This record gives sequence, structure tokens and C-alpha cells, in this order.
Amino acid sequence: LENNSFRNLVNLRVLDLSSNQLSEIFKYSFNSLVKLEWLSLENNLVRKVAKQAFDQFAKLRFFSLDEQFKGQIKQKRFFY
Repeated sequence: LENNSFRNLVNLRVLDLSSNQLSEIFKYSFNSLVKLEWLSLENNLVRKVAKQAFDQFAKLRFFSLDEQFKGQIKQKRFFY
């Protein structure tokens, strides 16, 4: 998913990118999505997620990534 892919969608709250054959999430792929509350990346081929790719998600309440993802996501906004 290229950097700034959603540049003009600053009010977007729900984003379902399931089944899009995404393989990599770059640092600024979701840049500008500061109001996003729901994000699904299920059923993709994600193998690499850049550090800080999800840092702007202060309002994110739901996040789903394919259960086959074996990499690490190091983000300061995610709590387990």
C-alpha cells in the first residue's frame, strides 16, 4: 500500500481493505486518516509493516489483520 494512498480522505472513519492482495504497509500508507475508527486488513498477503505505520490512529477502535501475518507490528498506539 503506497504512501499517502488516502491523502484526501481526512474524514474517513471506516476502511475495509480485506482481500486486496496487499503485501506491504509503508510508514505513510495511512497518512491523513486521523479520524479512522475501523480498519480491516484481513485476507491479504501482508508480510511487512513499517514502524509507525499506524501511529496517527488516535481514534481507532477496531483493527483486524490476517491471522497468517507472522511479522511484528511495533506501534505506540496499540495496547494488548
